[in-house]
Amino acid sequence: MAGSAAPLDMSDIPAEYHDFADVFSDSLSKKLPEHRPYDLKINLEEGTSPPLGPIYSLSESKLKALHEFIDDNLHSRFITLSRSPHGAPVLFVKKKTSELCLCINFHGLNKISKKDRYPLPLISDLLNSMHSARVYTKLDLHHAYHLVCIAEGDEWKTAFWTRYGSFEWHVMPFGLTNASTVFQHFVNDVFTDMLDVSVVVYLDDILIYSDNPADHQKHVHKVLCRLRANQLYCKGSKCEFHQDSVEYLGYILSSEGLCMSEDKVKTILDWPVPWKVKDIQSFLGFANFYRCFIHKYSDIVIPLTRLTHKGFHSCSYPHPLGPDWQLVMESDASNYAIAAILSIYLEDGKIHPIAFLSQSLHNAELNYDTHDKELLAIFEAFKYWCHYLEGSMDSIDIVTDHKNLEYFSTTKILTWRQVRWSEYLSQFNLVICFHLGRLRGKLDALTRQWDVYLKEGDKQLSASLHATFLEGPTLHASAIMDIDKLHSDIKQAQPSDSAASEGFRQAKSSTPTSPSQWSIDESDILHLDNHMYVPDSEDLHLRVLQNNHNHILAGHFGQNQTLELV
Repeated sequence: MAGSAAPLDMSDIPAEYHDFADVFSDSLSKKLPEHRPYDLKINLEEGTSPPLGPIYSLSESKLKALHEFIDDNLHSRFITLSRSPHGAPVLFVKKKTSELCLCINFHGLNKISKKDRYPLPLISDLLNSMHSARVYTKLDLHHAYHLVCIAEGDEWKTAFWTRYGSFEWHVMPFGLTNASTVFQHFVNDVFTDMLDVSVVVYLDDILIYSDNPADHQKHVHKVLCRLRANQLYCKGSKCEFHQDSVEYLGYILSSEGLCMSEDKVKTILDWPVPWKVKDIQSFLGFANFYRCFIHKYSDIVIPLTRLTHKGFHSCSYPHPLGPDWQLVMESDASNYAIAAILSIYLEDGKIHPIAFLSQSLHNAELNYDTHDKELLAIFEAFKYWCHYLEGSMDSIDIVTDHKNLEYFSTTKILTWRQVRWSEYLSQFNLVICFHLGRLRGKLDALTRQWDVYLKEGDKQLSASLHATFLEGPTLHASAIMDIDKLHSDIKQAQPSDSAASEGFRQAKSSTPTSPSQWSIDESDILHLDNHMYVPDSEDLHLRVLQNNHNHILAGHFGQNQTLELV
């Protein structure tokens, strides 16, 4: 055995690999690594310098966790005292185990750091390389990023501020914009002659595959030798050896082929029985993403497609992702759910979807204000698709219909929740763009499934007030408006409206060189200055006001705020 290692429980490691106990040593993984050509260099944009962040007040339990973090990392020499004029703020988030995890908000530093253009591997390519494999071993690198040093002279840029002083990193911390690309470059070079032969590597996840058990033992032995030679260490409890099937990057791999992991199709498996055409259209549009896994998919869904009658077109199969594609993400949130669509820009300028996400809100999330629900949708989408988004060569456009999100990255006062989200999102190269109105209706199918409303155990706080009009019949604000019916009635009323008739004429004659303030959306509804045009009808005007003022979830705002909602 090379080097010295503390006593280690090797019960999870097959006997034939016990000679590599040092590779699974927790104590060795906490030692300061040597400088290498792969050290993380932090190159700043010309004329910029890292900002100075605030020091947040911490509770007694968080101060104790902070003290332990500093002591442990000073002992391992991962950090040292700093005199840097820059300092990023620190905060804590809770893990699923309720343990406190310290996070450093490098958002300000990442914003002025030059981006490393080294590409991350395509997951589809990684999976395709293992088509003949029969045996698998999965290794998880321990303290992965801490196994790479910060380049000499750049340590001061990683400084963070606490009430116990200022400290800077000697190893690569989580949250720096180029950390993932630097680490991928490192591990690719370590296994360069084995990639797509017997090994695939995605960041800290290593998968070894072979056609038979005899070759597999040799391949695993060779990988462990490479890890030892490069001072890389694994966490034994998270490793799996000599398996005939294994979950890797969200897919189940086996000798029988590739399939989706159960949680990826849970949304469809749990989809409730539809009650109207809109429900069937929503289901078919979402299920179409999985058609490549279902033999004769089109024949199977014919009974459902017949029920939709005219006007429904299921979405095409998502386009494969290439390394140079420009990414765009559309996000949305309703009262009870969040959703996102990840797409690419095609050569003709159109966008094409490659992945979908939707999930219900639960417990405290139901009480978030609109701004935080919209921001939560972006945060969850980046966590879910991080393997696509990390190391993107170009900025990622985030399209939202919530205008205030445009200013999120420049807001100086954030809640603890927003700081935590900001710290995570800061490692990505993203730009938030405002798009007025509903985002082409695609996200409504994901955020407004008829089963995402309050379930047993979920609680949403709201005032139990019922607004009324003094003239005419009493109208209770608890009556929920049918938005689709309202839009349909507006569409039917527009052709008979004189102003709308002129608007349709101008919209159809509009050109790029002579644009009109009138436009027609994909549902053939007329818009004026990007607002849906409501014809001169007292009934329609009243219904629009009821939906944006009387509804209990609308907040019963005053004149100005109600006008803003309309």
